[in-house]
Amino acid sequence: MELSEQVVSLELAKKLKELGVEQDSLFEYRKFDDGKDFFWSKPIFVGKIPDKLGCANVGFGKVSAFTVAELGEILWDVFEKTDWKLLYKAYGEVFDFKGTSWIGDLGIVNLIRNPNMSAKMLIYLLEKNLIINEAK
Repeated sequence: MELSEQVVSLELAKKLKELGVEQDSLFEYRKFDDGKDFFWSKPIFVGKIPDKLGCANVGFGKVSAFTVAELGEILWDVFEKTDWKLLYKAYGEVFDFKGTSWIGDLGIVNLIRNPNMSAKMLIYLLEKNLIINEAK
């Protein structure tokens, strides 16, 4: 499995940062200037800048590329501190599964497997003010 499948997408990672989620992850995206254009790297392990990027400049923009496990930890803490019914309600709203009785189990299975789904859930909860930003 590619690293890009195990971490949140750059677009969702930027949104999480914008919403104030603490930037504490094993991986991150870095923004570079190659003299012609600005570009974001693929997810990289913190502390290493791959030589194949071919940039003279060190990365100057950083956004955490959260893994599904890291996002799962954040969401687990949220639901333990609030109410697990919030998981079912939010999952139904975010992924349009309203009115199904098996939403809870399906939601948990999907969230523990897919970092983008976990990120969308956290973004929804923060934007709708359903949780206090515990991730700060």
